[in-house]
Amino acid sequence: MNMDQIRNVVKSARKTCASQVGASKELLDNASQKGEFPPDPKLQCYFKCVLVLSKAMKNDQLRPEVMKTQAELMLTDDLSERIKVTIDKCFPSITSSDSCEAAWQFAKCYYETDSSIVTSVKSEHGFNKYLQAQSPDVMEKCLKESKLEAEKDKLLTDETSVDPEKWACFIACTLKENGSLVNGEIKFDVLSELLKKLLPNKEDRTPERLEIIQNCLPEGTGSNDCEKMGNIIKCVQIKLKEKGF
Repeated sequence: MNMDQIRNVVKSARKTCASQVGASKELLDNASQKGEFPPDPKLQCYFKCVLVLSKAMKNDQLRPEVMKTQAELMLTDDLSERIKVTIDKCFPSITSSDSCEAAWQFAKCYYETDSSIVTSVKSEHGFNKYLQAQSPDVMEKCLKESKLEAEKDKLLTDETSVDPEKWACFIACTLKENGSLVNGEIKFDVLSELLKKLLPNKEDRTPERLEIIQNCLPEGTGSNDCEKMGNIIKCVQIKLKEKGF
């Protein structure tokens, strides 16, 4: 199972469980995007539902070994190891005998221990890897330039949820920093080599991504780099969806 398939499973589980327990979108978004975990009964039972659907909880008991096995089978070695470390830390921290509250305690610890595990599943696979490759200095500079400092968590969890103009400026800034955008022009050869290094696996579908980007470059018109990048991004988003990314 690749990251796109996992992402679809997560979306399906969220929809099913939110409906089942009556949890609002705002409540779930605040947890996954901002790390806000109030002791709300609906939020607590939402996490129980998700864990039960994923077979990580059975008979009101968490099953850490099942979680670890699933991570090994479905994810890259690096991500599965991080998940196993997080499970080993969070499972002993559960103190409640109530199954909903126990699931919530585990989810809260999971997020607080390594929130990037959550973002790697929610965010588009290629964009997430691109973000992770940015140095702290570049991230700080480009978040500030694009006025996305207050929306950093949104950017890390679901890039499509932030203001598209700011997002375009953020991407333009990072591309300038890595030499892929010079004097308002995308250096496709530089960007191509960068993406090949970031997305080396077959499941990343890098050649398809590069072809889409190259075909969208003529859309990069506008009075400034942000506008140009915004038009390219719109084109890329549409074509990624058409190709099933």
